[in-house]
Amino acid sequence: MGQSEEIEKDINRFVFHPRQDRRYQRINPLVRFTVPLILMLGVLACGNATIFYAFTTVNLLVAVVLQVFKVFWSRFWKIGLTVSIFTLGVRAFFEYGSHIVFTVGPLSVTTEGLISANWYIAMLLAVCAPLVLLTSTLSLQDLSNALEQLGARRQVCYVVMNSARLIPELADRGKAVRDAQRSRGIQVEGNRIVKLKAVLPTVAPLVLSSLSSVEERAVAMEVRGASITEIKGTRLIPQQTLSWLGYGVIFVAAFLSIFIGIGGRFLW
Repeated sequence: MGQSEEIEKDINRFVFHPRQDRRYQRINPLVRFTVPLILMLGVLACGNATIFYAFTTVNLLVAVVLQVFKVFWSRFWKIGLTVSIFTLGVRAFFEYGSHIVFTVGPLSVTTEGLISANWYIAMLLAVCAPLVLLTSTLSLQDLSNALEQLGARRQVCYVVMNSARLIPELADRGKAVRDAQRSRGIQVEGNRIVKLKAVLPTVAPLVLSSLSSVEERAVAMEVRGASITEIKGTRLIPQQTLSWLGYGVIFVAAFLSIFIGIGGRFLW
């Protein structure tokens, strides 16, 4: 009896919408997908470092409001710290300038280099923040939903979703292949020479299994009628339609993006 109830719960969880217990799940996927990107374009067009930092801060606050700050911050601080350190090292030491702040060996840090590094760090953070926010609030199902509402064909949505799944699946499949080779007595761990020798026994089965998986997916798509364009396919999971409020939010975001872009270039 317990097993049948679990199966019934799994079916209901797959067929119907998941329970909306997070604030961002109440927002249409198209709005979650387009608004950060639209605002990012306007902020980048303005070219002002202060606005870049302000936009990054806004993304942090939005993550808090949407109840995804823990996931957002765990990804953002790693990317932001890496980008900031690398950009600071490159721009500060290799940007030509006449006002030297201090010297480290043959390299000199100039005021112009620090200003340039600050601008590039602010710009890169303003790009990373909305993209990380997208990954924190959009599942693959939500992304497919948003793309289809934008008019993309089912084949395009499948390619996007399959590409997003490709790297994790290859990593899991590679681990399984290494475990199988290890069980057969092939040494796959050790120094670099041992790992280099284990590349061919590991890569060959991985490539063959990947090709087999692609063929299986192609057959599954044909069986489900993915190549049919005359009729509209059915859905197990209902697609959310965009309300007038959603259209209004996108319009306001576009207007605000244009205002920020023009204001940053010509007014401020």
